[in-house]
Order: sequence, then C-alpha cells, then structure tokens
Amino acid sequence: MKYNYPIKYAIEPVFPYASGNGILLGYIVTKCYVVERTTRFLEDGSYKERYTIVYPFKGLQTFKFMKDKRRPEIDPYGNYRNVDYINDIYETYLEAKEVCKELNIKYFSSIFPNYQVNEKLKEFGDFEFQVMQKCSDMEVTEENKVLRKVI
Repeated sequence: MKYNYPIKYAIEPVFPYASGNGILLGYIVTKCYVVERTTRFLEDGSYKERYTIVYPFKGLQTFKFMKDKRRPEIDPYGNYRNVDYINDIYETYLEAKEVCKELNIKYFSSIFPNYQVNEKLKEFGDFEFQVMQKCSDMEVTEENKVLRKVI
C-alpha cells in the first residue's frame, strides 16, 4: 500500500521503550509522517501550529527489534492510533540537526561530566544514522508541493 502522507524531519525524544516510559536517553533527527496540522490562533494575533505525526521507529528497544517501520494506523472510527504531537517540523535535515544537537548538548551537559558529552553526542549520532538509513525510502515532501484537497 502506498502512503501519501507528507514526510518531514522531526526531532524525536528517545526513550528505552515505545511507550515513552523510562528515562529520556537523548534526541535524534528522524523522518516522520505528518497526518495532521492544526493552527491555533492566539489573542495577541499570533498563531501556533501543532503537528500530529507518526515516527517510523519509537523507542530504542523497538528500533533494535523491528524490521518494518511504523505507519499511520486508523481505528474503525477514523482516529489515528499511533501518533505523537509536536510543535516543530523541519524541511531539511541540517536545520533539524542543528536544533537537535543543541538539545542534546543541553541535556547531556546536565547529567554527564563534560568529558562524556562528546562521547554521548557521537553515540546518538551513530544511532540517528542507523534510523535514517532504515528510513531512506521515505522521500521528504517538498514544501511547495500541492496536496489534493478532499471535499
């Protein structure tokens, strides 16, 4: 089955298990399916966008043992079952990587001695590379691509 959801880059918090239980291990850049975008208008005239997405792999253990990527799943009532909600998606890997690196440095610096921070950054860089290789068939949707409107 062909999935025609837009694909973008996102920063995924990595936990030991897919449920999100356990201690945060760090962050990686990954591709994701964008299944919904919600715009919330604020009283000061600005707005915030929130994205409903599906990460292809969720949780360190899930990645190690899963052969296939997670895809958007819809229940009999039309609701998505395996989604996450995030505030930021990225058009390019480099843009996401820059933000992700800052998050990891800040997080790792708060729990590890300085000499271990670079070691942890490398460890997560290697893990991210493995995830991105498994997602190589997911082509990022161009921003200016016109999506079909369903009436």
